[in-house]
Amino acid sequence: MALVLCVGVLAAQQTRAVRGTVKDQREQVLAGAVVQIQNTATLNIRSYVTQKDGIYYFGDLSPNVSYQLRATYRGILGPIKTLSKFDSRTLATINLTTHIDRRSR
Repeated sequence: MALVLCVGVLAAQQTRAVRGTVKDQREQVLAGAVVQIQNTATLNIRSYVTQKDGIYYFGDLSPNVSYQLRATYRGILGPIKTLSKFDSRTLATINLTTHIDRRSR
């Protein structure tokens, strides 16, 4: 009985994470992009600002919920990408893009 209880507790505590890089249409990394992840069940939103490497990371995500991700750079929204609840990876990689006008940089 105790073994079954321990296994059940471990299964309930599993989480997953998502990471990726934010780039523009020319594959240049974007420092200072704001990445938002939205829990589709609760509609809670978390944000991350990329550093010079353009990388973002969100941990402690529920495996039983889908999430929507989007990058924004200087007010320009990128397309929404989804991390599905049916995706069984514990660490998913989802790269994001934002189309920007390089002349305005």
